Amino acid sequence: MALYEYRKNAVNQVRVPDRVRRGLVCGTPEVLNRILALVRERQKPGLLAAAIDGWYGVDWGALESGLRQATQAEGLRLETVSTAGLFRPRADIDAYQRPFVTDDPSFGRVNSTGGVEDLLDPEKISELRSVLEARAAGSEGVLIVLGPGAAVPCLAPLYGVRFYADFTMQPLLWQMWEGKLVPFGSETPAADYNWKKYYYCDFYLLLRQKKRAFAQMDYYLEAVEPQNLKLLPAADYNTVVDELVKGPIKQVKIAQPGPWGSYRFKDIYDEIPGLENMAWNELAGIELSILVEVNGEAVLNIPCQNIMQRPVQLVGEYVHRRYPDLLPLQVWLDDGYLKERVPYERASMPIHNHPGTDYVKRNFNEPLGRYETYYIVEAYKDAGTMMGFKFAPRPIPPSKRPWIFSKPA
Repeated sequence: MALYEYRKNAVNQVRVPDRVRRGLVCGTPEVLNRILALVRERQKPGLLAAAIDGWYGVDWGALESGLRQATQAEGLRLETVSTAGLFRPRADIDAYQRPFVTDDPSFGRVNSTGGVEDLLDPEKISELRSVLEARAAGSEGVLIVLGPGAAVPCLAPLYGVRFYADFTMQPLLWQMWEGKLVPFGSETPAADYNWKKYYYCDFYLLLRQKKRAFAQMDYYLEAVEPQNLKLLPAADYNTVVDELVKGPIKQVKIAQPGPWGSYRFKDIYDEIPGLENMAWNELAGIELSILVEVNGEAVLNIPCQNIMQRPVQLVGEYVHRRYPDLLPLQVWLDDGYLKERVPYERASMPIHNHPGTDYVKRNFNEPLGRYETYYIVEAYKDAGTMMGFKFAPRPIPPSKRPWIFSKPA
């Protein structure tokens, strides 16, 4: 499935103190060296290791390899523990996810209470705790635990420094659709990974762990592009988010081909060949990413989900209380224009029949149904909307169609 990001006019400028601008480290070699320096600086009795927790999609193999090369260049010894080896067997993980992967073609069932620790092997976690607690003071090596769940509550207090490696939603979908996503408990991609496992189970486990990790992280690591990592102290990252939510926020728009129309967008996206057939274009929503210019040279790329760290500023007290963690708004620009003359039912834009809140709560444990409002921004001769489930066999004459608009001059 094709899906494209459109970053034109998507960068947000925020005013931050000079210390924030100076504190941002950009470039993979520079970031890796800074991580190693921080791990060594923060070592003290009982806290002689570091954690790099993070989201799906992060190239953990490249991160570990880069750290290993950096330690060798400094004459240090690096010891790493991948969280992939801390999880229960694949059969146990599949059994845990199964209730959330329903037979319904369009919905799963939301895992509303689980955490990453549900999938971790207690014996392996106990063994790691013993290693961390017994690590000798003054060791010349560097120990880093990295991967999703590295800083779960039972391990977090044992680290001298904690990082969170973040990843945005659209590149993650590209990985999933191409069979390249590496799920919990694995070091290699799972070509058969089911999208419902992510949307209805793993996403929620990752989100709950992310919120806990954010509350105690020392450094934020933007890891969307392995070749261009960015590192920011947690306090400075929070300053950026605080400033970002004070005003209007621009997002990275996405475009996706669809089954109808879309020739009108050829004029908009003419610099990218082959993208004229795009029926769905999302302009605002929780799954989009946000670009933030921190200084004149660097732009942070963060998931929109992160600004929900400031929910009251975004959605207000009522929505935050009733729908926690939810940004209940999406804005799409749909295109139904066709150059050629086609049957009326082919050219008409549909009003979709989406389930309401009570239904999705009862059947899929979803917090909110879907409700749509359409605004016509451009209409051509014979443009129309079909409503209902049955199309009349005899077309309505144009003079009798009150919803027809003339093509603008």
